[in-house]
Amino acid sequence: MKCNGRGEVPKNKENRKQQIIPHTGGAKSLARKRTEMEQELGRKVSRGEVWTVTHKHVDGAYVNAKAREISVS
Repeated sequence: MKCNGRGEVPKNKENRKQQIIPHTGGAKSLARKRTEMEQELGRKVSRGEVWTVTHKHVDGAYVNAKAREISVS
């Protein structure tokens, strides 16, 4: 795979465009996010809670309608 000079591989760019539901977790792993949430809340958190938090913007809005639909169901 050839990089375009900035460390990006064109195939990765194509794959990111195909994502239906993007997340807002950045490079932080879900395990790390879960641990941080548990420390902050003082209790165990479920996978669903972690998923919901990582698919919302800072203002509390979901990243898109599909993410809201999955989270509510």
